[in-house]
Amino acid sequence: MSIFNNFAIQTASTINNGFESGVLDSLLFPVAEVPLFWRNTGVDGLVPDELVEAGYTGVLDVNRNTILYAGKDYSIIRNEEIVKALQPAFEAGYKLVRVRNFNNTKFQIDLENKSVSALINVGGTELPVTGRVRINNSYDGSLAFSLQMGYWVQVCGNGAIAGDILAYKRKHNKNNECVEHIEQGLKVLTNETLGKSINKLNKLWTITDEATVKGMFRRVVEGIPDPKDGTHPVKTQLLARLSQEFATYQNDVFALYMAVTNMTTYPSQYNLAPSYLQKLEINSAKVFA
Repeated sequence: MSIFNNFAIQTASTINNGFESGVLDSLLFPVAEVPLFWRNTGVDGLVPDELVEAGYTGVLDVNRNTILYAGKDYSIIRNEEIVKALQPAFEAGYKLVRVRNFNNTKFQIDLENKSVSALINVGGTELPVTGRVRINNSYDGSLAFSLQMGYWVQVCGNGAIAGDILAYKRKHNKNNECVEHIEQGLKVLTNETLGKSINKLNKLWTITDEATVKGMFRRVVEGIPDPKDGTHPVKTQLLARLSQEFATYQNDVFALYMAVTNMTTYPSQYNLAPSYLQKLEINSAKVFA
């Protein structure tokens, strides 16, 4: 019997799904850095109105004529630059497997290299994993540019990136060298570095202490508040999926890993809002890194 059978579950309302998927072209819309102004009305309205520079830079979505972000010491890291920097990766055998565009403000690119591989061991079961790269970017200041190297696990339709081979993150400022790090970072993902990461992960499946396992669950859902009348639907759906995974693998920690993996990879199946999708991904990366 799974440790999680002891968790109390109550029904709560569902949440709206804001997930959008597409191809790289969906990321290549025009944006521009523009100066922002405010209107100076003078003293008691006696001085004619005039526009005065506010000292802030705005990020303009040109097609929609919408300001996505306003701030100081901010420099756009354009998606076009990222896509261009990825061309050597495609030539070296990397494949594009998923692109996310969240309302033209937040973006995620996933690449896979099947020539880099290893095995996850759960009990007597061996599961193949392959090298994976994830790049995050934003035009609204909500996400720093980040480059994550890890692995991709594909089991019964589940899949996600995890691992701690490389994690590079930088704010959008005038001195960033983010794009230059893409080509350098891709060289770090090798069979040797992947193997070391998987060996660390395999030790997690041996954890059986009930308090420790439940603590891992709480860390995964940290920051997702429950309503007054029950349990948050994200937690409800995660526990339901966890039960299905435990029936297959008979391992609580691996079941938790595969449950959150399934939800973050296929959020449209769970009516999962982008904010909670990102929360689960960030939390699970910390727990299973």
